[in-house]
Amino acid sequence: MHTHRAGKGYIMMEVVVSAFLLGALALVYTQLGRGVTTARDRQLTVRALQLAAEAQLERYRTGAAIEPKVNIDTPPEGIIETQVEPGQGDWQGLHLVMVTARGTARGGRQVSVTLRAYLAGEARP
Repeated sequence: MHTHRAGKGYIMMEVVVSAFLLGALALVYTQLGRGVTTARDRQLTVRALQLAAEAQLERYRTGAAIEPKVNIDTPPEGIIETQVEPGQGDWQGLHLVMVTARGTARGGRQVSVTLRAYLAGEARP
């Protein structure tokens, strides 16, 4: 009496192919998640630097002395640099103040944000 095992090899092949496909999907999902996390971290760093630069510009608007270079103590740690140029043409009598905040996002990528505003009055170094 012979029993046929014709279907057993076929089922084994299905299991191997299924395991391979599930592994490939898990790898793709992991890589996509890592990319999304990196992009999110960069955007959070950009937003934090933008808020720091806006706060520095607001200080200058209220009459604070202009500081050429300031360290950012809160995350993301970095620096704020300020440049002042006299206004040209229609902007004569004002000063163009450029505030650049630089920092490092998670993963070591350098990020910077530059904001510009014309301010009245004397530039106060």
